Amino acid sequence: QGLQQGLQQGLQQGLQQGLQQGESMLILRQLRKRFGSVDKALQTRIEHLTVAQLEALAESLLDFSGPNDLEAWLSDIY
Repeated sequence: QGLQQGLQQGLQQGLQQGLQQGESMLILRQLRKRFGSVDKALQTRIEHLTVAQLEALAESLLDFSGPNDLEAWLSDIY
């Protein structure tokens, strides 16, 4: 039973990490399409957001008028 529980937790963590990576990659692609290149420091900050934060960013970026809005949004998170 302990082994089963460990396997289940490992699977859950793997799925969560995959979801987080996929969402951050999509958001970075959208930002590059909209504003051009994304600063490496900003990219790193985005890659470390939680899934919930990434989902909020995905909605908020629709209202961004420039990279400064992204920086302000990330500053509010940290």
